[in-house]
Amino acid sequence: MNALTLRAALAGMGLLAALPASAQTASSIHRNPLEGAPVATVVQDDDGGKVEIIPVQTPVPAPGDRHFHGGAVLRAPKIQVLFVGASWSTPLNDPAMRQLNEGIVAYGVSERFAGLKSYGLDGYSFQSVNGGLFPSLFPQQKVSDLAVQHILAEGLRLHRLAAPSADTLYVLMLAPGLASTLGSVQGGPHYAAYHSAYHDAAGLVRYAVIPYAGTGAKTLQSTEQALVASILNPDGQGWY
Repeated sequence: MNALTLRAALAGMGLLAALPASAQTASSIHRNPLEGAPVATVVQDDDGGKVEIIPVQTPVPAPGDRHFHGGAVLRAPKIQVLFVGASWSTPLNDPAMRQLNEGIVAYGVSERFAGLKSYGLDGYSFQSVNGGLFPSLFPQQKVSDLAVQHILAEGLRLHRLAAPSADTLYVLMLAPGLASTLGSVQGGPHYAAYHSAYHDAAGLVRYAVIPYAGTGAKTLQSTEQALVASILNPDGQGWY
């Protein structure tokens, strides 16, 4: 979408005045995914592609600091939450699992989320569905990005997950003790969360991965940041 078309579309939705100036002057040429993104927010995945991460210490771009690059936005987000890892089912971790699920639902109706409406979202809250508990499908303590895609593919094949739509985002909450790897880096030391996508027989599957950060509160903070990045920049050409 070029800048003139973008202005006309946003004016028709009554959003032009609310949009940051960067959207009103967006380039008419679509950039490569994540071209020009801050170095600390991009790593290579298992296949060598670019993936947007939530840095552990470096602040993620604030809403007003994001710039539009002509790509997709999840306008009416539909969130499916998956709790991955057998240790979620233990009495010790059950309270944290409940806290996270309730926190994600609460964020969808919060003022913080409503503040994203100027980026072209059609609603001020998102649908959230608890996709249930997904024990590890293999006996290991690390889950690679390719393994994440396998988990999602199996969930879709077995109809444990609803088929993806243009606004669907699968959010994988990794259990305590289950580490995340992404290419040559690992969740915790190198990133707090990340989001990506792959093409499945069911359609384009967009997902976010959130390793457990030691407490439910810290993990929820990473989750909110990952949701913002996933919704505003699902394919690497949106807002970043």
